Amino acid sequence: MPQGKPTTERLAGLANGMADAAIPFTATFIAAGLPADFVPQLKSVVVQMVQSLSDRSLTHGKRKGATTSLKGVLTRGRKIVSVLDAFVRKDLHLRLRLEVQVPRSARDDSSSASTNSVTSQ
Repeated sequence: MPQGKPTTERLAGLANGMADAAIPFTATFIAAGLPADFVPQLKSVVVQMVQSLSDRSLTHGKRKGATTSLKGVLTRGRKIVSVLDAFVRKDLHLRLRLEVQVPRSARDDSSSASTNSVTSQ
C-alpha cells in the first residue's frame, strides 16, 4: 500500500500498474484461485472507484451550493419579516393609543348613533 494519503489519481495509477504487471503471471494467479478475468475486473474496479469519488465531489459541491442558496433566501425572508413587524407594531401602537384616548362609553355611543342613523333612513 502507498504511504500517507495518496490522491485518487495516484491510487488508480498504482492499481492499473499492478494489473498490467500481473498480466505475465496470469496463469500463476489463476492457479492460486483468482478468476481468469481478474485483470479486467481489477481495471473495472479502478474505473468505478474513480467515478465514485468524482460523483462524491460533485454531490458535495451541489450540497454546498444549495446550502448557500438557502442562507440567502432565509436572509431575505428575515428582512421582510422585520419590515412587516415594524408595520404591525406601528399599527398596534396607534390602535392602543386611540383606545386610551377615546373612552369606551364614547365609542359605544358613536357606534349606536351611526346604527340608528342608518336604520332611520
